[in-house]
Amino acid sequence: MPWTIFAANLLESATSVVSVSPAALTTNPLTRVYDRDKTFQYVGGSAAQTDIDIDLGSALPVTAIAFLNHNITGVTISIRADTTSPGTTERATLAATSADAIVSVTQTLRYWRVRIPAMASAPQLGEILLGVPRTIAQNPVLEGAARIRRPNVRLDESSGGYPVGVKLGAPRTVLAPLWNYITTADLAELTGAADDSSDGTKPLLLQDEMSVLRWMSWHMVDLRPVPIIPTTAGATAYAIGNAGEFVEVPA
Repeated sequence: MPWTIFAANLLESATSVVSVSPAALTTNPLTRVYDRDKTFQYVGGSAAQTDIDIDLGSALPVTAIAFLNHNITGVTISIRADTTSPGTTERATLAATSADAIVSVTQTLRYWRVRIPAMASAPQLGEILLGVPRTIAQNPVLEGAARIRRPNVRLDESSGGYPVGVKLGAPRTVLAPLWNYITTADLAELTGAADDSSDGTKPLLLQDEMSVLRWMSWHMVDLRPVPIIPTTAGATAYAIGNAGEFVEVPA
């Protein structure tokens, strides 16, 4: 599987309007589904069928929608979109199992609706991403694809020189990709993902080559592509020795 970096979210756009029926709990508003913090969830006002409506302001390309940190299970989510409001034509579905998921849905439309059937309890959602994820077809080399286990620990020494450790939280997974070979198209996708994440200031959804979905923060460094197949018109391939680190953001 290629790497997929989902960093641009159309729900955050200044031209987008997002609403829900029935209304959300006052203490858990709908804005939580596009606040870049999947820990804090939107909570529906009832267990009844729920429609989340999205007006993008104009017809914009969409190739995927993602649902993160949710309790929706045992029902099929319907993703609908149209040129007029509300979006009623079904474009894709997700048989929800409460696990994070990306759904492919390639449309250029203005009005979108996410329909969640009635459940035993009100729906809860940490994040919804809607837009065009970036795909890097060439996976990192083996060393760069390693899953690093990074403990969240602070170590100090006492006045007598004895080590004193404090566990601040759970360990996190870290990916530090590098490429011996990456095409110009893949390089454009990688730099585009950097732009989408505002150079790492926004958490993002990463689907790695094992198809595992990870909510991560991109700790970016200087991106220095080195041309390895130069031509008179430029370069056709590059090597990237350090693309920074993707660090897991705990839910």
